[in-house]
Amino acid sequence: VSLVEKGAIILDNLDIYLAGIEGDKPSLIHGDLWISNVGATSTEPCIFDPACFFAHSEFELAPARMFGGFSEEFFEAYWRRMGGKKEGYEVREKLYLFYHYLNQLNIFGDVAVKKNCEEISGDLVKMLK
Repeated sequence: VSLVEKGAIILDNLDIYLAGIEGDKPSLIHGDLWISNVGATSTEPCIFDPACFFAHSEFELAPARMFGGFSEEFFEAYWRRMGGKKEGYEVREKLYLFYHYLNQLNIFGDVAVKKNCEEISGDLVKMLK
């Protein structure tokens, strides 16, 4: 099954992947949260180079996970602040990672990124069986 075909299957089943968050209000997110867009002043952390939009709050975590540099303490603090992980997060995380890897593939055309897209989309399609 091609990447395009897997993408179509995923699109047709978004309701399954996103189950459990239908009532969540959208959050204004940074939109490009990765380690190179994070810094600190002498007194506090700061983020810059935003690409803000409204989305589910978890969507923000995919680029942070993709590019590394954030400690598990960062993610744990996020979940504490949000009241804990919501059921189904691991599935949604794969969906959000797929989106961001597809975006990278579209921009840069990197073969390694395409491999990630193939793997993640395959995992998402298998979850339906």
